[in-house]
Amino acid sequence: MAKKPYFTANSMIIFNEDFLTTRSIKQNSIDLTVTSPPYSVDIKYGAYKDDIPYSQYLKFTKTWLKKCLSLTKSDGRLCLNIPLDKNKGGQQSVYADIETIAREVGWKYHTTIIWNEQNISRRTAWGCYDDKTRVMTYEGLKFFKDIDLNNDRFATLNPSSGLLEYQKAFDQTAYPYEGLMYHVKTRTTDLLLTPNHNMIHLTPYTKKIIFKQIHSGTTFHIPQRHNGYTEGEEVPFFTLGTVSYGIRTPRVYVKKEEKFSMDDWLRFLGIFLTDGNVYFSPKNRQYKVSIYQNKLRHRTEIENLLTRLPFKFTWKEGKSEYYCCDKRLTFYLEKFGSKNERIIPEFIDELCLRQKKIFVDWLFKGDGSYKEDGSWRYFATVSKSMLDWLLNLLLQLNVPYSVSSSMGKSHFWKDRTFKSNYAINRITLKDSKLKYVTKRGIQTVPFNGNVYCVSVPNETLLVERRGKFTWCGNSWLSASAPFVISPVEVILVMYKDTWRKMSGSGKSDISREEFLEWTNGFWEFDRQNEEPLTNPVWSFSGENKKRAGHPAPFPVELPRRCIKMFSFVGDTILDPFLGSGATLIACQETKRKGIGIELDKKYCAVAEKRLKETLASEEKSVSSVVLS
Repeated sequence: MAKKPYFTANSMIIFNEDFLTTRSIKQNSIDLTVTSPPYSVDIKYGAYKDDIPYSQYLKFTKTWLKKCLSLTKSDGRLCLNIPLDKNKGGQQSVYADIETIAREVGWKYHTTIIWNEQNISRRTAWGCYDDKTRVMTYEGLKFFKDIDLNNDRFATLNPSSGLLEYQKAFDQTAYPYEGLMYHVKTRTTDLLLTPNHNMIHLTPYTKKIIFKQIHSGTTFHIPQRHNGYTEGEEVPFFTLGTVSYGIRTPRVYVKKEEKFSMDDWLRFLGIFLTDGNVYFSPKNRQYKVSIYQNKLRHRTEIENLLTRLPFKFTWKEGKSEYYCCDKRLTFYLEKFGSKNERIIPEFIDELCLRQKKIFVDWLFKGDGSYKEDGSWRYFATVSKSMLDWLLNLLLQLNVPYSVSSSMGKSHFWKDRTFKSNYAINRITLKDSKLKYVTKRGIQTVPFNGNVYCVSVPNETLLVERRGKFTWCGNSWLSASAPFVISPVEVILVMYKDTWRKMSGSGKSDISREEFLEWTNGFWEFDRQNEEPLTNPVWSFSGENKKRAGHPAPFPVELPRRCIKMFSFVGDTILDPFLGSGATLIACQETKRKGIGIELDKKYCAVAEKRLKETLASEEKSVSSVVLS
């Protein structure tokens, strides 16, 4: 039984239903089908699940092509917009597979039109990571989907010198991938990589960094340390700025700037950011800086430090607290956030490694733990910002580490129970210089999802997965396993029984210039004012997503050319996957009857809106011509 149309107007009909089960279209009634079906690349459509396995996708394709054939007239035609392959490197040849299936169900092949979209980017980052992998930037760890290509700087290892360098990426890639991935999993390593990925390998004898393509029979020696970090300079003094003390006498006075040792200031900031607190109330004229310390082994060092600084700290035994009521100090320190949201002062970035080590060492006196030999063992913080900054500081100091997270536990202090509602991030420091990955640690696993990478001049990145950090490479500028992108899509043109068209009005509306250009079989038009993608995902779309209201639209120009080339005026055109309505808009502009089937009601509304806007624009244009 035919379903009531969602929308009808001006020879256009939209049905909100599944094309595979529709009974709304008569058999042998369609002159031309123009469509771009789903590709099973995990596009978030809404009603349709676009991440089915490729074998299941091919069965779906066979079903709808067979259904479409039964609805088509004997001289009817099919224009099918599809990519050459679904994954880079032709791992799943969509075009070849669909053409074979179409022939099997009864369609006859006529030709293939090449559509050059003109603006597919030339991506260079081939060896890619799964969506659970993060990359180290100067601002901390980020998922690849969240990076800012224009501003982020990435931690890289110079293959020639072994130095740590922060570099901007010149390219990024993100695309859906279905197939086998290499899972590198050992006690210290966890990576999920595409097969074309190049790993970093430190040669045992020459100690040179080289790139080796990953496969299950290879052993890797992966460096965990670098040969140094050269940025930063020695700063001998820190100057605390002036501040108004307010009206205490008939005159206002300002405390003068004060200069003191930068090393001591770094020690103070380290212990304050971990064990300190600020109370700042200008209204009540109350200013207080506190440092709480119940570790007896650090008290002497802290007391000596506080006496060297120009502030008058007092010890309160009942609270294990050093406190000071200094407005300048309070005013400066309150900007670094509360205990659970601490941030690290930006000026520390510009210091030399010796001074950064002083600062980190005093952070550990607060929230860290030491081994018997005095070296760092682990550091714990609830502040995400502090975690990100500290990871970079430790990286610059050439200290390998891993990261874990867990909810804080209740603890007792002075007969009171304190509960934690925050996740505690724990950085565990490592001693090793190399990671050893043998063939037992490399397995192949099936994968279906998005993969990501960026390209940097040094061809190396520090990545993290499940708390484990690893230096890695990729296949950019390497003959080991390059992928070749075909920057085109195709329009597969087929017919039912006979190519020569006998039915219909016999009236064509194609111009001489259009006929000569379009029969060439190589079409060039772009995405029609597509806005640049800030977070690109490999997509086979050809229309502005924001304007079309659909995640994978194709431009109206594509069905318009197909309709004018392969149908007569007044013919009936079908799009079984209507989406945002481009095919019906082209039908309206070329005076054809249009039928669109769309599973998602939201996109039916989008198509209806666009059709009404097109119709209103045409009526306005006709009206202006009549008036003139």
